[in-house]
Amino acid sequence: MKKKYMIFHAPFPLDYNAKSASGIRPVKILKAFGDLGYEVIEVTGTPAIRMRKMILVKREIEYGKKIDFMYTESLSSTPTIMTGIPLRPFLDLNFFNFCKMKGIPIGLFYRDIYWRFPYVLRKQSAKIRFIAGIKRLFFPPELYLYRRSIDKLYVPSMGMAKYVGRFPNAIDELPPGCDTLDIATKQHKKLPSENINFIYVGGFGEHYRLHHVYSSIEDNESFNFTICTREKEWRSCCHGYTKGKIVPSNIRVTHLWGDDVKELYANADIAVVCVEARAYWEFAVPFKLFEYIGHHKPILASAGTYAGRYVQEMGIGWTIPYSRQAIDDFLNNITADEIERKKARVAEVAACSRWVDRAEKVARDMLEQGNAS
Repeated sequence: MKKKYMIFHAPFPLDYNAKSASGIRPVKILKAFGDLGYEVIEVTGTPAIRMRKMILVKREIEYGKKIDFMYTESLSSTPTIMTGIPLRPFLDLNFFNFCKMKGIPIGLFYRDIYWRFPYVLRKQSAKIRFIAGIKRLFFPPELYLYRRSIDKLYVPSMGMAKYVGRFPNAIDELPPGCDTLDIATKQHKKLPSENINFIYVGGFGEHYRLHHVYSSIEDNESFNFTICTREKEWRSCCHGYTKGKIVPSNIRVTHLWGDDVKELYANADIAVVCVEARAYWEFAVPFKLFEYIGHHKPILASAGTYAGRYVQEMGIGWTIPYSRQAIDDFLNNITADEIERKKARVAEVAACSRWVDRAEKVARDMLEQGNAS
């Protein structure tokens, strides 16, 4: 059978032990391309390493190797052209242009657009805000250069597209995926006499405000709430939740990660992404949303957010206003039978939301692009 080749590019070294979404995502989708049967030519790493890999790839292409397409992931915090400063600022864009000249379709995932929302960094140090301000100058010209060199721009949600600006080439949605997990036998049906267990896994702080969920569960001992986040992030904002008191017995804060989190999921009934809705959350796609789906957990989400719309449209949980009253009402009315029904629906959605499904979409799009050109 004829081998299929694709280039996987990222302007940074891959971290196979990453704890954050920005590091986990590229590793997951890279593996998914391999699972589809592609021989993946990886062009990642420091500028010096990328340059050496690009030289080798260019040589193979010049000697006749057929590359089906290239897929690349951007950084959310640093423009790609800054990763090569001061010696090779256009290293990656020049490589894109070479591939385009050789008829290789290019799909680029534009991870985030934090730089259009300065309030996200409001509570960071003056140094961090200053550096972010410098970086912000480079994002618009980089987008302009992308318009000239890539065939398709992928964003986490189409709601983000309007912030990217005018883009003559195609824009499409490519949200995170989920892993295929054999977890059905590890979960038990909730008995009416048992407490309902909520779980939140992910970042904590000014950007992720769950105060109403915390206080509502704190005041109702029929429910448990497990918060799994990085210790530093919890310490920086815990006073806003505990108000100087100890964490109550029905709330657990832990700092596990990786495979150690699986046991937390196994004991959870409902996953939480019910955060205070701000402009950014209208289009932002929480990585944890699809992690929850992969673990077959019904989701409590907030109205006015991408997660809330997705949960409602797919029927995989409950979307409610982010208010203490709305959360209290939800807790007073939720039943074990309803949780089980939602869980079955989440399992259905998980089956078609895998990382390999995301990679397959990119491959299909790029091959269509190649055939059209």
